[in-house]
Amino acid sequence: MSLTRIIGGRWKNKIIKTKYNTNKYNTNKQIFRPTTSKIRSAIFNVLEHDMKFPPIVSSKFLDICSGPGSCGLEAASRGAEMVCFIDKSRISIGLVQYNAEKLGMLKNKDYNVILGNITKISNFYCKYNIIFIDPPYDEFESIINISVENLIKNSVFSDNSVFICETNNSSVNINNNKLLQVRCDNYGKTYIHYFLWQNL
Repeated sequence: MSLTRIIGGRWKNKIIKTKYNTNKYNTNKQIFRPTTSKIRSAIFNVLEHDMKFPPIVSSKFLDICSGPGSCGLEAASRGAEMVCFIDKSRISIGLVQYNAEKLGMLKNKDYNVILGNITKISNFYCKYNIIFIDPPYDEFESIINISVENLIKNSVFSDNSVFICETNNSSVNINNNKLLQVRCDNYGKTYIHYFLWQNL
């Protein structure tokens, strides 16, 4: 069984399950690429210390293409009021719910899950202060702008939201002037892009 750990906050060092059993012999298989501990630590360090961005504490955090939910669970551990996890894989959503319940989170109070394609979802429950998206690298270019337009159409951004993209691309072209890129950090082959929502 492959396990990763929450890095900071009230659940620091608690383990998160990131694999599922594929057969009766309990052979484990990983079908997604969870955000590594190094990248997760870097993202939350930026959010906690860069004053351009909204605070994590009491925030509403949206984890898109969540996989097993490591980023959203990290946010909850550090004080996010509500986390919503979105993934098109039933296995991913199952792992999110398993991990959240193991941590004592209450569904519909501390967290929500949405099974579906980010480009087609219409009910996001609420507006979010921090929005993180980490699609498969080979799908990023094809879905990023459609995803952004769907988020805007459904009024998901709150005032001064931060939109964070994880990708292997050094540049991200978002075709909407309401999202202003303010930061890009590079960690080996991974790039983390930060955009601020401009309520023009």
